[in-house]
Amino acid sequence: MDSVNPAVAALEAALCQGIEPDRMMRDVASLSALVRHAGTPDEAAAFAYIAAECRAAGIADVREHEFDAFLSFPVAGTLEVEGLGPIRAKTRAFAASTGGRAVAGEIVFVPTKGGTALFSGDGSRDYDDIDVRGKIVLSDRGRPDTILAAGRAGALAHIHYWASDEDAIHEQIVTTIWGTPTPESIGRLPAIPALGITRGDGLRLVEAARGGGLRATFSTVVETGWRRVPLVVAQIPGRVSDDFAFVNGHVDSWHHGATDNATGNAACLELARVAWAARDRLARGVRVAWWPGHSQGRYAGSAWYADHHWEELHDHAIVNINIDSPGAKGATRYDVVTMGAETEAFATALIGRLTGQRPEAERPARAGDQSFWGIGLPSLYMLLSNLPRDRWAAVGGCGMNWWWHTEADTFETADRDVLALDTRIYAATLAALCGEPVLPYRLAPAAREIADLIAGYAGQAGGRLDLAAARARAAEAVAACEELDAAAARLLAAGADPASPEALAVVARQKGVSRALVPLRYTAGARFDHDPAMPAPALQALGDAPRLATLDPASDEARFLRTALIRRANAVNWALREVARAARGARD
Repeated sequence: MDSVNPAVAALEAALCQGIEPDRMMRDVASLSALVRHAGTPDEAAAFAYIAAECRAAGIADVREHEFDAFLSFPVAGTLEVEGLGPIRAKTRAFAASTGGRAVAGEIVFVPTKGGTALFSGDGSRDYDDIDVRGKIVLSDRGRPDTILAAGRAGALAHIHYWASDEDAIHEQIVTTIWGTPTPESIGRLPAIPALGITRGDGLRLVEAARGGGLRATFSTVVETGWRRVPLVVAQIPGRVSDDFAFVNGHVDSWHHGATDNATGNAACLELARVAWAARDRLARGVRVAWWPGHSQGRYAGSAWYADHHWEELHDHAIVNINIDSPGAKGATRYDVVTMGAETEAFATALIGRLTGQRPEAERPARAGDQSFWGIGLPSLYMLLSNLPRDRWAAVGGCGMNWWWHTEADTFETADRDVLALDTRIYAATLAALCGEPVLPYRLAPAAREIADLIAGYAGQAGGRLDLAAARARAAEAVAACEELDAAAARLLAAGADPASPEALAVVARQKGVSRALVPLRYTAGARFDHDPAMPAPALQALGDAPRLATLDPASDEARFLRTALIRRANAVNWALREVARAARGARD
């Protein structure tokens, strides 16, 4: 989907040619010299630097916010195992604290069901067939849902050993609560202490625990509470409408966080600078935000911004481009890139043109400041460049390098040329999103994803759930989105004026479809709240349909579940009706 529009090509050239790699590396050096833990003076200094750099570039609208965030800091953890002695360990953010008091118990190894990936799978069933009451769980899965389930199963504590072999202990956060807790979510705060150890030490403990009776003593210190945090936003207006591409990344880090995420902060700064310099060419604007509370607050900053700017984002944001961990050493591959179905075709072509590589689209995960799905913003990117796949550590950033979330992520881990290429990809993306006559999306594949899921769930429910109406609505939504995609393609091919009534009408229809379709695909249905930070399937509303076929149809459980699924199917039907109406430009 390369542009044939000379104005867009000129905008891309202006944005990309304005990028100064040496300037970005100076930003990385300045930011990574600070230990940017959320709510600390170093984090405040980083935000002050970012705001000052935006103003030095001449950006007229730079906004500095402050708010109270609920944060957690893992201070200390100890572990000593009988017969093996002291084991190097760290505790985890939002885990329960022993206050430094030593606690003893027996270690029990719990094999995981369904893999150890950080952002996929389901750890809630790991304890169904093993008694962990009063015992210390040892597991190679350490995600928040696993630790929450261990606590609910009566475990005394949880020890997680890493899935790859690096001799480093990664900092982690173990709450499933997204952003600031509410009365409804606070009960999901972990109730037990949690520790992380290396894979090598974990395998030693697994072997020692096989015979039973292996005892250990541990202690933790975790400080959890409220701290004041800053948040900076730079706004560059468009010349045609108040719509804008939303670009953002987190400032707070673990330790120095050079490639998670000082490089991302530098890329965001550079994009703000070049967008401001080319502002007279932008049909739609660019808004760049720098978040606090990602690392120690489970996406507190982006969640706060979504909460306090909901309607503005709903009405005018056209995409959420999250920038996390670009520019890491050795990250020369674009084999796997996070893209939504609607952004996949255009981003795949763009990355192919700039890198010579064809990326595989990775469905956006419930991670990485994806706080805007309830609002209905399509997602594009999060992580971008990576190591060759056979060299990946079991991590969630830094180009998949082993130093993610460790003290070793210092300035030397950043690569000037990789960061420059990553930033050119972001800039070219903005040129298309903010310069084309309409949004370069294909919405039919996103609707088709839902149609396929509904068909699958209808079969998996074993005839116990009538989804005929949902299937018909999905088919109608797909057809309407195909019509809209065709109309958008005609305007793109013609190089239409973004200010023309035809282009403005198509963009309004594209936004309307996204507002209905994105929440359906990526949320559990609560558009004004934030789902847990847990792996979740597409079309969550009907995700329990297969379970209906496994239950006694006369049982209370089956009847209760069927009632719930009927209500959820109604919500799906309504959302698909809104997709079709928006695609065709219908108004009440």
